[in-house]
Amino acid sequence: MKITSESTLSEVLKNPIPWDDSENAGFTTGAPWLRVNGDYKQCNVKAQLQDESSTFHYYRRLMELRKKNKSTLVYGDFRPLETNDETYCFYRESGEGKFYIEMNLTENEIDRPRQAEGECVLSNYSLSSDKLRAYEANIYKVKITE
Repeated sequence: MKITSESTLSEVLKNPIPWDDSENAGFTTGAPWLRVNGDYKQCNVKAQLQDESSTFHYYRRLMELRKKNKSTLVYGDFRPLETNDETYCFYRESGEGKFYIEMNLTENEIDRPRQAEGECVLSNYSLSSDKLRAYEANIYKVKITE
């Protein structure tokens, strides 16, 4: 939902959760106190659960990765790399593993700030690219060398 001059941020934040594509987005069988978002037929919880490439499933995979690599991704050393207004890149490293994380903070396709290393274990895009696409975030598992 776009915020317009007639709406307030408070109204947008209080918007009923669109559970499915039924009337009133499955939120109520009565009359909702706020109108449901106009795109509820496409953007709803049921659709997210059915689509393996959805934001819901991306965050589920992200939480699984974090849980399996807690000693590194939660408690490991944080080593930021040189960043700018377009990118944010860093390493997380422990005795048990090492990860390289790169993020594009813009709506534009940009050059990668550095050559990615390791195996990409999570991305919010399904196909790899030589550039970082709009708001792309990638996590690479890096082989630790002695």
